[in-house]
Amino acid sequence: MSDIRIVNICNNNCIYCLESSYRKKNKYESLDYIYFQIKEISKNTDFLGIFGGNPLLHPNLLNILNYARTQGINNISILTNTYKLDKNLISDLEKNGLTGIGFYFNTFDKYTHELVSGGGIGYEELLKNINLISKSDLSYKAIIHINKQNIENLYKDVFILYKKFGVESFEFIGFFPFDKPYEKNNRNLLFLDYNNYRKSINKLFDVLDKIGVETHFIKFPRSFFGNYGKYYDYKFGVYEQLGKEDIQRLKKTEPYCKIENRCKFCFLIDYCNNEGIA
Repeated sequence: MSDIRIVNICNNNCIYCLESSYRKKNKYESLDYIYFQIKEISKNTDFLGIFGGNPLLHPNLLNILNYARTQGINNISILTNTYKLDKNLISDLEKNGLTGIGFYFNTFDKYTHELVSGGGIGYEELLKNINLISKSDLSYKAIIHINKQNIENLYKDVFILYKKFGVESFEFIGFFPFDKPYEKNNRNLLFLDYNNYRKSINKLFDVLDKIGVETHFIKFPRSFFGNYGKYYDYKFGVYEQLGKEDIQRLKKTEPYCKIENRCKFCFLIDYCNNEGIA
């Protein structure tokens, strides 16, 4: 799948967001730029992923979807926190070519949801929108950033999403120690020492075994999986996600690899040990 960003704004201010820099740019990518990217993508695939920010905030989203369809792209999905979604918009999105939605989810605990999302989309609105998505003809998946705030009950949340909302595809994401996740307050809230949380992590894997849904774990080292190595996919692991630019950003982090107990909160510990960058 080829992805394009169409907006540089978001109604949320999630503490785990790795895209904090995009907010400094123009609110919306120009239609000329977007159409050019879609045309280039269509030469090689009929899959398109649209992200932001929150793509639902783009005033010309329906036109963008329709243009992609005219270019022969038949599988179009968006990643969104679902803000602005309603029954009529879902219908319009489907009519203009949208085939799938990935929605960001934190937890069924209202306080924790609002803490992590930074006071953006409300808890009740998110649940209402997930329910609307589940009743549509769109394919859909839940995207969950695993962190200290949701790990204890994540196995319960996943089961509820599956049982009540029919979610059969999950994408779990870890963190790199830079940008907003590595700001001191956020770091203390987000990064978990997975040995100390092994019981909760194992409960999550047990539930995934039981319900048999599609899963992807992104930006996790092999050690995260313990005895559940079948869920580790090399191409989605930490090492493949870490490019030269990321290394440079990491080296600019202050203080770089000098904070007390930094490693126990860092998903890069295996990478550092193997590659000698720390």
